[in-house]
Amino acid sequence: MSAVADGRSLGALLGAAARDGRELLATELALTRRHAKRALARVVAAIAMLAVALVLGLAALGALVAGAILGLDDVLPTWASALVVGGALVLAAGIVAAVGLAALRSAGMARVKDSARQVGEDVGWIVRRVKTNGS
Repeated sequence: MSAVADGRSLGALLGAAARDGRELLATELALTRRHAKRALARVVAAIAMLAVALVLGLAALGALVAGAILGLDDVLPTWASALVVGGALVLAAGIVAAVGLAALRSAGMARVKDSARQVGEDVGWIVRRVKTNGS
């Protein structure tokens, strides 16, 4: 092997580069984990706030439904008022569910899976290159 200006062989330099690459990759992964943990903590807090808002919203919806039934009670019997309001709520729930399912189907999860697969392939390529150049 040929010697380089600082006295190390090309093999030694390649080995050092491989070690540096592994160290850089480990540091980047640790940093990514730390960012993910922080982001997850923020997401959990946001979900908790959304859960509280959902409970309050359901209580408000109950009050509005009762008000609608009582309001229709002036022109319809109470049981008919409840059926009209209940039917309207079922119709609204069906529309929202259909729109939500359509949005879920087109959410692009295939892209996320492709990206994860590509990262795995990239890491595998780096590991193979390091092993080939380091030995």
